[in-house]
Amino acid sequence: MPQKKSTSDEKKKSETDSKEDSNASTSDDPNVAEVIEKDWKPVGTKQTGDHINSYDATSTDWKEKIEAFSKATGIASDQMTLWFVGRGSDPSTESIGTVSSKEKPDETFRVYISWRDGEGWQPLKVEKLKKNDKR
Repeated sequence: MPQKKSTSDEKKKSETDSKEDSNASTSDDPNVAEVIEKDWKPVGTKQTGDHINSYDATSTDWKEKIEAFSKATGIASDQMTLWFVGRGSDPSTESIGTVSSKEKPDETFRVYISWRDGEGWQPLKVEKLKKNDKR
């Protein structure tokens, strides 16, 4: 009878797979410990018609942003502390979020996302911060 993999083995494999698919580099920003870039897919969307970049916490757009932050960092949305969400370099199609897990509040990430029409928010880049600059 084959042995079932333990949850910790599966978690390690998932983390390894995730790291193999990503490209980590450094940044000129003195507060950035590591930059992670990966070919993330958009999270999908329930929105129709013209997209409006919304910062209303009750909006579908906001909820989908949180989903993109979660996908990029691996932090479940219900276990995430959201420190900041703001406009990116293109205010109509880009946003930036600073997040951490509730379990590890000092391990903070800055996540860059971009809107893809009909596909939803797509993570572009994650910066692992040395210090939470939004705390």
